[in-house]
Amino acid sequence: MDAAQASLIRLALDGYLRQSDERDARYRDLARQHSLLPVLPDWSGFVGLREDGALFWVSDDDGSVSSNLTQHITHLASLRGPELFPELGFLAPVPPSDWVACSSCGGSGKVVVDGQHVDDVRCQCGGLGRLPAAVARSLRADNL
Repeated sequence: MDAAQASLIRLALDGYLRQSDERDARYRDLARQHSLLPVLPDWSGFVGLREDGALFWVSDDDGSVSSNLTQHITHLASLRGPELFPELGFLAPVPPSDWVACSSCGGSGKVVVDGQHVDDVRCQCGGLGRLPAAVARSLRADNL
């Protein structure tokens, strides 16, 4: 992370902490406590981005912080972060030619159920239709 990117993360965190939506109050408290910007919120906590680019899981249950994240979660955080905080667009991956088509969506980036695209559900590829080969392998292994 260079100084300009670290500054953008810090500004995004400052802006997030100034929000007043009560639905996010618990996560704002945890974000403030740990100086982590929630770039991948979940029902049980969030993946938080530190100013230096490091990612951590923050548990809503007890407020604990862990650096033990899977490659898949890191991939999803790099996609969701810039969606939530457009100033962090530099985090979004640009799939190189060696990424593989997502086996879940067949490369469309859309979840398909009974032959129909489901718009309110995100595919495991994060909507890109492609995944880093290591992430694709780990997802296949998890599904065995």
